[in-house]
Amino acid sequence: FPAAQAALGNGRITAVIGAVVDVQFDEGLPPILNALEVAGRESRLVLEVAQHLGENTVRTIAMDGTEGLIRGQKVLDTGAPIRIPVGPETLGRIMNVIGEPIDERGPISTKQKMRLHTQGGNGHNSGRISQYANWLKAWIVVNSIQYSHSLMPTSLARPGPAF
Repeated sequence: FPAAQAALGNGRITAVIGAVVDVQFDEGLPPILNALEVAGRESRLVLEVAQHLGENTVRTIAMDGTEGLIRGQKVLDTGAPIRIPVGPETLGRIMNVIGEPIDERGPISTKQKMRLHTQGGNGHNSGRISQYANWLKAWIVVNSIQYSHSLMPTSLARPGPAF
């Protein structure tokens, strides 16, 4: 996101409850699913707008840990939803939820990016990334269970008949 250069609005944190962060703006509210960035942090923290609460306040979901956030801390509206890199350059790469590479192989050299959440419309591409993300989560859960069973003693992984 070109957050610092093109911030559309500034807000301040009013509450932090786990991964949920409420942000109040002086005027206007960012649209739902817009990405916000918390200013003045060493590591980048992106918040995604989930709900408009009224009184110029939005409820957001943090895309990383909220440790160290304080009320009154400045938040910038990026003016766009979270977009992640797509294309052949992403094959075999590992990214976090905001599309940053975490595999220590350097930046991903693609200019193509797609919204994390897609909206219905043409019927062909709507929800592809969300569908893939849901499939990937299910695959990880199933394979984690299979892996954990392979680490168990045979008597625990495949119990015999109950008497």
